[in-house]
Amino acid sequence: MEIIYEHVDLIIIVSGASIGSIKAGVEFNKDKRCVARAIDIFLGVFCGVMLARHFHNAGSTALGGLLALVGGVSGAVVVEVFMQMLPSIAKKAIKNVVEKNIK
Repeated sequence: MEIIYEHVDLIIIVSGASIGSIKAGVEFNKDKRCVARAIDIFLGVFCGVMLARHFHNAGSTALGGLLALVGGVSGAVVVEVFMQMLPSIAKKAIKNVVEKNIK
């Protein structure tokens, strides 16, 4: 029982990251296959835990849980947003390179 009390902050952080990531994975990835959704959820949990552990305050366990929740949601969606932005970024980069070489 003492081990649980020693690591209650880590349990709350992992729980918050898991809840946030699962919520975002289910809400934003309705048309994706189960494997792709699971990868997004695992990525969200990783991002949430890393964010909360980095900015964790030893005096406030609730803050760590909240940071993990927000990090989990953000991590689960970040790959999807990046993949949607990638074609326009590549188009602008190629256009800039072509315009510089033509002049």
